[in-house]
Amino acid sequence: MTSTLPHLLIHAADAHPDRPAVWSSAGELTYAELYDRSMRLARALVEHGIEPGDRVVIALAKDVALPVAIFGTLLAGGAYVPVDYLTPPARAHAIAADADAVAVVSGLRTMRAMVLGDTYTGQDGPSGNSPALHWLGRSWFDPARSPERQQPVSESLHRIPQLGQWRSPVEVPASALAYILYASGSTGRPKGVAHTHASALAFVRWAADAVGLQENDVLSQHASPSFDLSVFDFFGAALASARLALVPHSTFGRVASLCHFIGKTGVTVWYSVPSALLRASGAESLPTLQGSALRQVIFAGEEIPVGPLRVLWDNLPPSCRVANWYGPTETNVCTFHDLTVLDVDGGDTIPIGRPCPYASTSLAAEGGTVLSDGAAAELLVASDTLMSGYWKLPTATSRVFSTRPDRRVYYATGDLVSRDDARGFTFRGRVDRLLKVRGHRVQPEEVEHVLEQQAEIDEAAVVKYRRGDFDVLAAVVRLADGGALEHDAVIGHCRRFLSPTWSPMSSCPSASYHVAPGGKPTTGRCSSWWSPSATASAGFSKPGTGQVDPAGPVPVRSKRAFSKRRRRG
Repeated sequence: MTSTLPHLLIHAADAHPDRPAVWSSAGELTYAELYDRSMRLARALVEHGIEPGDRVVIALAKDVALPVAIFGTLLAGGAYVPVDYLTPPARAHAIAADADAVAVVSGLRTMRAMVLGDTYTGQDGPSGNSPALHWLGRSWFDPARSPERQQPVSESLHRIPQLGQWRSPVEVPASALAYILYASGSTGRPKGVAHTHASALAFVRWAADAVGLQENDVLSQHASPSFDLSVFDFFGAALASARLALVPHSTFGRVASLCHFIGKTGVTVWYSVPSALLRASGAESLPTLQGSALRQVIFAGEEIPVGPLRVLWDNLPPSCRVANWYGPTETNVCTFHDLTVLDVDGGDTIPIGRPCPYASTSLAAEGGTVLSDGAAAELLVASDTLMSGYWKLPTATSRVFSTRPDRRVYYATGDLVSRDDARGFTFRGRVDRLLKVRGHRVQPEEVEHVLEQQAEIDEAAVVKYRRGDFDVLAAVVRLADGGALEHDAVIGHCRRFLSPTWSPMSSCPSASYHVAPGGKPTTGRCSSWWSPSATASAGFSKPGTGQVDPAGPVPVRSKRAFSKRRRRG
């Protein structure tokens, strides 16, 4: 049986060399072509000196070069570190430095901004600089080596020579590092979630079987490669020798464009966060899906809104199934629920379902007490798909791992769930301050850390609110004595350091913070802090336009009160 991820591509190329492997708006590759280009990159990495487990940062747009970079890194025995190509250079640099990357695969300008600190502020899009391998060498990001650094050695992916006699991948064990996905960290810096070949393959094999993937399937690739949903896309398609259709970034946020894409490319299996398709503003486009080839829709990453789901349900092909998959980046998917008409018509919440065959679950109350059915408590997960740990953060890893009476290591998800015999688990909230924004798990502390780097801001808090079809973040700030700050400066500063998905979109001042006894955050209304009138009275140049839901929980925090309470590293 295949024991590492690159062998999925090797098998597909051997069995079906002429079958279409990947499609993008800029081109298409067969499995033979994908394998050949990936092996060329692998050979170049080996010749430069990559060693098993070395990290390669990949920052590319949705193009056929993206899977080439992923499989090429794995075929060379390395581990890939995907960075969304829209990520601000400062954050991308922090990720590459933390990963101790030996190489970057990106456009030239992206590499220079990420690695060399050039002042280029744009990004290499599909029509930008040619994707290239930029070899940095070992310990490039070690500050002690700064005086002796050389310029990276760059080589266009399109100009890497033919393979010749070098056609053997570098073999690594199933326990070897395969990839690191960087998530929001409560310490103010990105936090790497490290997965092995074994943990990824356990998930991909189950997922392919659960969906019934076949050679004639067409899988969508909607998620950013830095998002854990992409693991199923790239490797599930290779496992089944199916075709992968890369969803252009230009379609994001546009339901009509996504529906057209599904029909045009013949997508049979759609996998994304619910908010990609379930939007009131896009409901009029959903009837076009009735004539599509869709046979499976999978949602993950955030709660499914039942109202918009009903509209989608009524416009899918009659035989199309819908599933809800759940799992933090640390666990891959660990529970699942196949939806029925009773879910759509008979309730206001969609369950996250039952454990996958490889997962064991337990409910634990605060203090570690194990609870029975009916009570809401933190979900603990033991699974073959569990991460090996947080990259270079042993203390943070030990906080979330525990060994239970069955002698298995469990991960504390931080998610509150309830359980019943009929529906399995249902998500009920969080035990901490983590926020979910369009599928991304955002630690408010990281955003607040970035905000508080501005001298004019004494303290900051981050709140989540609904803006049209999206959950977005707003910054509530307390200015330093005598401080004055323009709204554009607050938001612009955040966008230089944070992912575009969860950079605050609005801001306003607050004279005081509401903190409960014991330093715990309060929940409730924040309209008294954050409103167009309050923002205007503070002299901000662009008052916020979103409305905070007064009924929803809005976590806030005082820097002093919470400095000792941060739950995860």
